[in-house]
Order: sequence, then structure tokens, then C-alpha cells
Amino acid sequence: EPLIRYSYQPLPSRDRIRLLHLDPSDDRTAPITITISEHRLNEAPTYDALSYTWGDVDDMHDIVVLDGFNARRALPVTKNCHSALRRLRLPDTQRALWVDAVCINQDDISERNAQVALMGGIYRDAARVVVDVGEASDSSGAAIDFIARYSRDPGTEAILFNMTGGLGIRSAVSEFYRRPWFTRVWVLQEVFMARQETAQLLCGDRLVDWAVFRPFKIWVDSRPAWETEHWHVALPTLVPQSLVIGNRHERQHSGGQDFLALLCKVRSCLSTDPRDKIFALLSMFDFGPDHEDRIVADYGKSAAQVYVEAAAWLLPRVGLAFLSC
Repeated sequence: EPLIRYSYQPLPSRDRIRLLHLDPSDDRTAPITITISEHRLNEAPTYDALSYTWGDVDDMHDIVVLDGFNARRALPVTKNCHSALRRLRLPDTQRALWVDAVCINQDDISERNAQVALMGGIYRDAARVVVDVGEASDSSGAAIDFIARYSRDPGTEAILFNMTGGLGIRSAVSEFYRRPWFTRVWVLQEVFMARQETAQLLCGDRLVDWAVFRPFKIWVDSRPAWETEHWHVALPTLVPQSLVIGNRHERQHSGGQDFLALLCKVRSCLSTDPRDKIFALLSMFDFGPDHEDRIVADYGKSAAQVYVEAAAWLLPRVGLAFLSC
């Protein structure tokens, strides 16, 4: 018998968040069962935050929410979210998580606006940010091994492989960085605000420190042993901007020029909602103490209105320079 769909109750104040509590299981095929709790952000229990890509919104899978007196309710999530929760589930202990698709009522525009304003704090306060890039592939293990090896010695300009090995590594690493997670605009603030010492990347069942995936350049020297010339193979050909923007401990963006620079850097990033090209950057930017003179997320406005207002904010601060972005 189909379950009744889960119905969100409004959050009582704009400083509150929901957490999902993922029930344990060591059976990958078992239904995903959760409970949901509400907390003030600064009073929330220890939780991990998930950074992932939503994927196809037409491919939905139900998870089970235990509501009230263990009443079971269905909550549809994307296939990517569903598979990530399976990988994050612990065998014998409940796990507290913040996952946007579950913890925000996506049908409530007012709530979405308020939660977007809190998202910087949500990722900043998380005990751990888990970057889920999807299931393992035939080449992902080799790519992760190479990137981890390279990051241990960032001063190395080249790592020597024979031609076959070098080209194979180039293919594996390039394929790895073509995963959808590296193209999305929302992930920038998520890794920017994360505690870099605890952030981790999850690929299939493999967890690796996130810091490993932030090299500014990678080179493989793939010359054959019998050649005298070096045949350098760059990896990847375009380093994703999420790897080079930095994190909140290294810098805090402020001022019109910084906001313009952010917009230019992320213009190739993707978002399902075009308004997110602006909204996803707000937590990375310090507007200063004047709360009236700032850009705020408002999903009640059209994309055109959001872009016009962002341009109007930039114009007196950078002049016509934003036209060259």
C-alpha cells in the first residue's frame, strides 16, 4: 500500500533548521528510513552536511520519514540524493545530516529564502562536510590514487610515467573531474565554508580528505624512457573553479571588485535555476554591517529581476567594468 506523502510543518523562526537522522543499516538494499528534527542553528546537535548534485528531478525515489508516533510517510528525493544517503548510512549508529533536498521545504518560497541566508552558517558549523561525487567507476580509483599521490608533494612539477601510463592517468583524472559535482555553482559555497580539516570527498565507498582535490595544476611527464624530449600531459585541461577559489580561512570576499571577480569565475558553472548564479555566491561574500545595502536571495523574484538588481548593485562600485566579465 502506498505511503502518504510527508508534509512539512513551517519552521517557527528564521534562525531554525531541520536535520535528518538517518537510521542505520548494513544492508544497501534496505529502505532508507529517517526522522526529522528542528533546531536553532546555534543550538543544533553535531551533524554532517552533504554537498552533492541533485541530478534528474524527473527520476525520484522515496525515502521513509517516521513521523509522530512512528507513522511512516514517503518523501521523494532525486536518485542522486537517494544513492548518497545509502552510502552515508552507518551500519549500527544513527547519523545526523543536513541535506538541502530533505531539510528545506522546496515548495515554500519564504522558507527557501530564509534557509539560503543560513546556508553559509550551516556548512560552516557542520562537524564535517561530505562531498559526494557519485558512484565509483572503472577509472575513479586510479584517478583518486594519482591525485592523492600528487597532493603529498605539491612542489613536484612532473611525475614520470611511460607514455601509456601517462595517457591513461590523464584520461582517468580528466574523466573524474568531468563528474557533474565539479560543474555546479552551489558547491562553491559549500566547500568554501567547510572546515577544511574535516571535509571529505566520497566516491562510491571511498572517503578521501577534500584537501587532496585542490591542487592548482597537475602535470604528468609521459615521455617514453627511450626519448630525450619531455612529453607533458596537463591534468585536467581546465581546473574546476571550485578547487581554486579557496576557503573562508584563506580569504573572505568583500567589495564590488571581489563580487565581480566571483561572478566572472563561476560564469561557466551550472545551475538548474538561473537565479542561483547569484544566490549561490552570497555566503562567500561579506557585505559588511550595512544590512540594507546587500543582495539577498529572493525566489519570489524573476531571474531577470535578480540579474538587474545585481547589476544595479555592481554599477556604482565597479563602473562599467562588469560589462567585460
